[in-house]
Amino acid sequence: MQRDLFTDTARHIFTVSELTRAVRGAVERAFPSVWVSGEISNFRAPTGGHMYFTLKDASSQIRVVFFKGANRHLKFTPADGMEVVAQGRLSVYEPRGDYQLICEGIEPKGIGALQAAFEELKLRLESEGLFDASRKRPLPVFPSVVGLITSPTGAAMSDFLKTAARRFSGVHVLVHPARVQGASAAAEVIAALGWFNDHRAADVVAIVRGGGSIEDLWPFDEEALCRAIAGSGIPVVTGIGHETDFTLADFAADARALTPTDAARLAVPDAGKLREKILSLRDDAESALSRTLGGLRLELERRTSSLDRSRNIVDEVRQEIEDRAEAMSRSALSIIHRDRGHLSDVMRRASENHPRQRVALARARFLDLSRRMDTSTRVVLRDRRRRLSDSARLLEGLSPLAVLDRGYSLVHDACGRIVLDSETLRAGDNVSLRFARGGADATITLTRK
Repeated sequence: MQRDLFTDTARHIFTVSELTRAVRGAVERAFPSVWVSGEISNFRAPTGGHMYFTLKDASSQIRVVFFKGANRHLKFTPADGMEVVAQGRLSVYEPRGDYQLICEGIEPKGIGALQAAFEELKLRLESEGLFDASRKRPLPVFPSVVGLITSPTGAAMSDFLKTAARRFSGVHVLVHPARVQGASAAAEVIAALGWFNDHRAADVVAIVRGGGSIEDLWPFDEEALCRAIAGSGIPVVTGIGHETDFTLADFAADARALTPTDAARLAVPDAGKLREKILSLRDDAESALSRTLGGLRLELERRTSSLDRSRNIVDEVRQEIEDRAEAMSRSALSIIHRDRGHLSDVMRRASENHPRQRVALARARFLDLSRRMDTSTRVVLRDRRRRLSDSARLLEGLSPLAVLDRGYSLVHDACGRIVLDSETLRAGDNVSLRFARGGADATITLTRK
């Protein structure tokens, strides 16, 4: 027998809201996590940060909501027509009764699409100058502390520490653990890098991990990590993956190592090579010092020899002056003896003739001759002394040291020869200057005739 739908007391009548709420609960319990592939259409991203779009295939479509809290680590910009794989949970939007996917993650479909997302972000950051070589800083030559950001359970940390200890045991490596794979890896690496910068705890920071697939390395292609590396106040070296692996973090870093082991080689100096370099520099310094001292010794001997020759000239002139003075003294004495002899002869003849007048005249003449002889002797001696003094001053004037005292200087070229003509010099030649007191080295910038 057919029941009357409007009078059957056993039936349950839902309101629209109740039915929609029941459907929503059933759907959410049945599909708590699903992966859905499709093409994006009707993509919208209002200023609030949420994203809304439709995911469709050839015959069906579903609305998708990607809230701000879930999409902040998105590695690429979704766009209409893009093939993607979305992960999330099914729900029902009760006001309209539409079922929809609450998206928790999304990625381009296939490796080729991942690479396209990588290239898109790379070009955008590159256009901002984030990868310019001009903003990269040199790594410190002698770091005291090397910061290491990596997983504490990975082989990359062991390889780095072994290589660092082998190269320079005096360098301290400070490890800040962080995940290097998975959704939270980029945030943990950023936090570790921020800690090193906030505490100025290292002279250089190395970010390392072992090799992996392109999906495994995705955290090191995130925009936020690239900006954190570029904005670091401490130089950063990356050693991510194998030699053939490239991430955007490598482009943002100050130096990119091929492997974690190579990152240790870049960050930590080689003590053995430094020791060899120091010994080589010491040998070079000793050789240069020996050559310099040898040159100075030869120059000192040359100048000493020149001064000895000048002293010999002065001694010869002084001896000549003394010889001349002695000759003049002998000449004066000879004149005195001659005049005295003449006087004696006169007195003898006067004595023999006994005329008083002649004696008086002879005495007067004798006194006159004595006075004249004394005057002549003083004149001669004064003249000889003057000539001797003039000769001494002339000799002193000829001395090269006296010339220097008058404000002149001597110019020697690079071979030690005295420069007499400016045409023998060229711009850029090195010369040495000798003053009355001290000397100096100079470089010719301009010559004049």
